[in-house]
Amino acid sequence: MERRYWVGLGAVLFLVIGVGGVFITGFGVDGHGSASDLDVSRVNSDTPANQTIAFSTLTSDQQQVFELALADEDGVVKIPTNVDEQVWIENEYVTYQNQTYHVAVAVSS
Repeated sequence: MERRYWVGLGAVLFLVIGVGGVFITGFGVDGHGSASDLDVSRVNSDTPANQTIAFSTLTSDQQQVFELALADEDGVVKIPTNVDEQVWIENEYVTYQNQTYHVAVAVSS
């Protein structure tokens, strides 16, 4: 009886771990738990200095994502999972080529 219990428990754990692994890898769940978008739009008003970051302080990957958003017709691009989005969460604005842009991270499920 005890052996059946452990074999049954092992089978259940195997299924739970296997199905969970397929879900995580098969459905593209990233380290954030969902996909994030960067939304960029130009602003024409004064912005608080404590909420503004210079483009030059972004990593090269963050700069690339920001520039892709600027080039996009809607100003929105997916943030790759290997790019840290925290900088756009902590700062509301980015200065780039003497212009100021509002940035926002949107999480979609």
